[in-house]
Amino acid sequence: MLKSHLKLIFRKIRRQKLYSLLIILCLSIGMLTALFVSTWIKSELSFEDHHANADRIYRVTVAVNNPENGYNAHFARSWMSWLKNMDDKIAGVEKLSRISYRPGGIVLIDQKSFQSDIFYVDTEITEIFTFQFLKGDQLKALKQPNSVILTKTAAYKYFGNQEPIGKQIRLFCKNCMEEIPY
Repeated sequence: MLKSHLKLIFRKIRRQKLYSLLIILCLSIGMLTALFVSTWIKSELSFEDHHANADRIYRVTVAVNNPENGYNAHFARSWMSWLKNMDDKIAGVEKLSRISYRPGGIVLIDQKSFQSDIFYVDTEITEIFTFQFLKGDQLKALKQPNSVILTKTAAYKYFGNQEPIGKQIRLFCKNCMEEIPY
């Protein structure tokens, strides 16, 4: 039975080549589109799911809708005044941390300088997110003023094979006027 169906399919493909090519092409594009969409959806749903409390981590954003001038925007950031007492004013907020991104910062180590993107964070970041530390203690990280966490790549870039723990780095950011030692 299957053999006779396959014979009929191939016979029809040979007789109507252009029509068959068009059908196969459309079917292939449809399947490829479904594959891409499902991969994209899986990726979108997997953000931050490697953290221990991923189901309890939320990001605060701001939506601005002004009907007077028609200005509508959605920002993935919020103002400091809103965040100061958010954990006291909103039920269910256990911990709160801010992340501030500063692109194009200058990192000085001894006499060498490196251009790097810098993130400033609150100390609670290590209590909210679970990072895999190669050296040091996650619970003690950032508890001292002007302390820093480096990725493995950044530590190698700045210090090579030397031990980075206990070394001093100095940061300059675009909006900062002074050099800050960390």
